[in-house]
Amino acid sequence: MLKSNARWVRGYLTEVDDGRGHSVTMDLPSYQNGEDTAATALEYIVMGYAGCTVTMFRIVVDKMRLQVDSVNMKVEAEKLGEMGTVTKMVSIFTVVTNESQEKMQKALEKAREMCPVGRIFDMTTIPAEIKLVIERP
Repeated sequence: MLKSNARWVRGYLTEVDDGRGHSVTMDLPSYQNGEDTAATALEYIVMGYAGCTVTMFRIVVDKMRLQVDSVNMKVEAEKLGEMGTVTKMVSIFTVVTNESQEKMQKALEKAREMCPVGRIFDMTTIPAEIKLVIERP
């Protein structure tokens, strides 16, 4: 079971923990009257999607015994209005490797299937496309 506890600190700053000793703070940007001292909850969701996808990709390439020098995922999430939610995500997934494009694409597809955060987006109507870019070391 996943757990979370949120504690208001001041203004719009909130501290959130997972009950396992890890915590983050959340705030609103200054244009929404926050102090802009931390990411917003929505930004954490987008960051969670990127982090989850990269982690699952590492698990997959390790299981496939593929050599990868580095992995980077940049996500741009479109948002509807100032207080709106994510309406579309476009990602560039860059892998530095000598492995083939086909192997990396297969690993990325498996990682997307495994990522629980990505599966949440898959259950919505929010498009989340990922473009794979291979760079040679």
